[in-house]
Amino acid sequence: MATEHAHARKGRKISPVWFIPLLALVLGAYMVVHSMLTEGPEIEIAFKTASGLEKGKTKIKYRNVDMGLVEDVRLSDDLQGVIATAKLSRQTLPLLRDDTRFWVVTARVGAGGVSGLDTLLSGAYIQLAPGEGAEGARSFVALEQPPLTPTGAPGLRIELTSTRASSISAGDPILYKSYSVGRVESAEFDPVTRGMHYTLFIDAPYHEMVNTATRFWDISGIRLNAGAEGFSVETGSLETILLGGVGFTTPPGVEEGGSVEHNTEFELYGSYE
Repeated sequence: MATEHAHARKGRKISPVWFIPLLALVLGAYMVVHSMLTEGPEIEIAFKTASGLEKGKTKIKYRNVDMGLVEDVRLSDDLQGVIATAKLSRQTLPLLRDDTRFWVVTARVGAGGVSGLDTLLSGAYIQLAPGEGAEGARSFVALEQPPLTPTGAPGLRIELTSTRASSISAGDPILYKSYSVGRVESAEFDPVTRGMHYTLFIDAPYHEMVNTATRFWDISGIRLNAGAEGFSVETGSLETILLGGVGFTTPPGVEEGGSVEHNTEFELYGSYE
């Protein structure tokens, strides 16, 4: 009688050829995950014009460190401005807040002197100034001019209104007893109230001298007063004679008022008298 013997069949071996696509799949998955974990944010910044902006060339800097690059510049949907799309490094995530500010840095000559001379050789760039609001913002509106006061600077920001025009402009000094203690940040005409509107920033600790009884006046130029006792000449510093400025004090005999909060509004008088 014939005896049958069981024969064990060897399993199929995986062909070495399959290791190549498997390795490619693993590497691809790793690169995708790594990119998601290390990739920086993409943001949009609205500008009035594309002056100083170049696709693939204009850098975004913070503390003079490169933090990103403009990848695209296009017209806005309403054709009234331009939108710059930029890719930033992951380090910028905690810097992108609701009140983060951007502006183009170029060579400028103004009341405060000459700035941005390094851009004559390296080209214009976008400056990033982190804010203090909520994180997560990805869309911003650029400033037309560099801010005169850094974000978070200690001091007091107030508003002045006047029914008459003056030679006061952004960058002019704020004086207390002829000592510079701050600056005019903006000067604009309000078509609604038909008056001038000024934003001032008084540096700490001098802001503590401002109270609700404080008065502000224009000290620009030279004033000649004539009276029964003769002529008198009133001037500020040389800077205010040439450019302009604002003085403030609590008038003698007037009781000091209470503390002042940010953006409190005062009237700007034409003179100390």
